[in-house]
Amino acid sequence: MTLREDMIADGQAAWFETDGLAQTVVYRAGGAGAGAAIPALVLCQENPREDSRFYRAAALITVQAADVPAPAPGDTFTLGTDIWTLRSITAGNGIHWQLNCTGGVRPVLRQRQP
Repeated sequence: MTLREDMIADGQAAWFETDGLAQTVVYRAGGAGAGAAIPALVLCQENPREDSRFYRAAALITVQAADVPAPAPGDTFTLGTDIWTLRSITAGNGIHWQLNCTGGVRPVLRQRQP
């Protein structure tokens, strides 16, 4: 193994350690099947737009390419009771994938402005 490969392996081991930054999620290709428990970095965002009538939870999920070799829209990640559906691939470099996912959609109740 080269020094570069050693550094990549050590960096991934640190980032995806579930005792540290990562959390265990259940990955299901196509959103079906038993799924596999994998480590992932999950950044949740809950910020509806002011002009929107709907609320959609969003998450940026980072996974190792070895765990998810070919992510595709419709894949799901379950974290606790929350199910995140893959919408698009934000970035990837053969080592990890950064995935844009969304949660449930529900209406936002707002008063009309006069």
